[in-house]
Amino acid sequence: MKYLLKGFILSIIVLYLNSCDQKPIKHQNIYQLIERILPGKSSHFIVKDLKSNNGTEAFQLSSKDGKIVIKGTNDIALAKAFNYYLVNYCNLRVSWYKDDLLIVPDELPVVDTTIMRECRFEKRFFPELLHFWLYHALVAMG
Repeated sequence: MKYLLKGFILSIIVLYLNSCDQKPIKHQNIYQLIERILPGKSSHFIVKDLKSNNGTEAFQLSSKDGKIVIKGTNDIALAKAFNYYLVNYCNLRVSWYKDDLLIVPDELPVVDTTIMRECRFEKRFFPELLHFWLYHALVAMG
């Protein structure tokens, strides 16, 4: 019993020290998005922050050393930049349907000139969907 308790305490200490070593990757969710849509290609992208000049959301696309550089003011702008790259450089349109195949080029095209765009989101989808759902749920409850 004595050895079991020592082994348990030792394993907790090792697990704690192991978890302290792991640092979260900045923009990990954007890299995961890229990996989901372009499997095995996320290492061809560099994702960075972009400072907002006047509080608006914006993104910037460029290439450096054969990699695609995506900069954005937040994750939504970064996702929009990735979509812009897919549509305008790879001729890909991502569908909601899982059976729609994407034919990804073996070598990703580079961005020849720096692209800077402001993101104009006139309406956010989720709040409107939430209001729609709440209204109908309340009406249904009577």
